[in-house]
Amino acid sequence: MAPERRPREGALLRLEIGEAHWAEELPPVPRGCRVSVSFADAGDAAEHGDALGLLGYRVVAAQPAGAVRGTADILVDQQVIDRHPTYWRSLAILATRAYSLAMGPVVKTLGDVLGAHAGATVVRNRSVQAPEA
Repeated sequence: MAPERRPREGALLRLEIGEAHWAEELPPVPRGCRVSVSFADAGDAAEHGDALGLLGYRVVAAQPAGAVRGTADILVDQQVIDRHPTYWRSLAILATRAYSLAMGPVVKTLGDVLGAHAGATVVRNRSVQAPEA
């Protein structure tokens, strides 16, 4: 029998894309951490990818067809949440929804969205080093 694959721990935050400069409201990713963002629409990724890259976020390929339009999903590992609580609180307060990846049903329901983050092609990456948080 194959070993059961344990889901990645952490959280998936869903943010509504508001005004044109909404990405600049996000806190910079702490140095040495990996936080990825996916969009329901490739046009949104193209429009906001540079700003997110400057803040240290990895913008990955657009989500599957079932994704919620007008939103961005941000995947944060549990290690980042634990080591950088100020960053986490600053980011989480901006979310319209937060999903704990410790919950099996959530992982199953959001499998396609999580798949966009895991091993995905990076569209934009860090251009400038973010400060330590």
